[in-house]
Amino acid sequence: MKKLICITMVLVGLQFHVKAQVIDTHRGPMEIFGLKNWTVKMIEDTMRHIAPNQPMVACAAVMKEQLGFPETSVIGYGENNKMYWYSILVEPERAHLIQAIEHNFKRTDKTYEAYKPMLEYYNASFRDHQVAMGTYGKWRTGKVKEAEETVKRVKVSIETVRSIWKELAKFSTAQELNRAIDILNNDANVGNRMIALTVLMNFPNEDSAWRQVIKSQLDRDEMMHVSTMSSSVSLVFSRDYRKKVDWSPIKEEIRKLINGINANAFMPTLEILNNGEIDGELVRYALQDGGHIVTSVLSSSHEKVRKPAHEFLLRASGKDFGKDPQEWEQWIDSELVRGQ
Repeated sequence: MKKLICITMVLVGLQFHVKAQVIDTHRGPMEIFGLKNWTVKMIEDTMRHIAPNQPMVACAAVMKEQLGFPETSVIGYGENNKMYWYSILVEPERAHLIQAIEHNFKRTDKTYEAYKPMLEYYNASFRDHQVAMGTYGKWRTGKVKEAEETVKRVKVSIETVRSIWKELAKFSTAQELNRAIDILNNDANVGNRMIALTVLMNFPNEDSAWRQVIKSQLDRDEMMHVSTMSSSVSLVFSRDYRKKVDWSPIKEEIRKLINGINANAFMPTLEILNNGEIDGELVRYALQDGGHIVTSVLSSSHEKVRKPAHEFLLRASGKDFGKDPQEWEQWIDSELVRGQ
């Protein structure tokens, strides 16, 4: 079920202390990326105006429906036994850059028989399934002991995870790759599309698998199950594999993702494109609308967040302007935006 992620960050002087684009929340500091025409203070004042009699809290739904922000996200990650948070926002003024690509699924909404066991594992224990997906790359490449130690460390059922590994490995032929891609582009059944994405993890040597993972970030099923699964698979590809991928057939999809069409998938997208060694020409194409989210991420105080954005920008320029967002924005504006 799709969750409304409350962006309690955007709000309130009584609960939060605003420092530039960093908000101190009850969960710790939250960095804000993507704001250019707006500031946190502007959002706060607007919320007070449109909801003067309501508690000073805001959720993603409110920002979308009443402030017109087409994309909002709040992401947490662990590092050094601490949780850190950041938010990516797409301003109303940039909504025209992220118009959804329509999917016209052709087949009837029927579960593919061969995928039923995998779907049952997913429905029975989401956590077991996620851990199995996250360790599958190590298991399938012979690092069985390392994969199993990870499973035991996070305290999920090693027996269930082993069963998921073995079931997924059944879908390793070229025919299964073609079927998975066909399902992801044509099948109306959300469960089929979710499992098809996991099948792609059997094909890290195939450009078509990498491209399909990115394309599925744009899948807009009502509960966002498919794009969420795509982000998970993206992280596996970007962590466990590296190869030169021909991304040119999906350059329009990449441009929309860099503009923020699925804010939750923004960082996984950068990481898989970097590990898929996207060439400079395509990066420059993706940045022609200004690349503001990418450059704003450079302002993060955490190397884990900054690094993918910096690597992506380096591919475009052949120069290194360091971690200064303003210098990168000036270069993009002079070399890419005005040069269109």
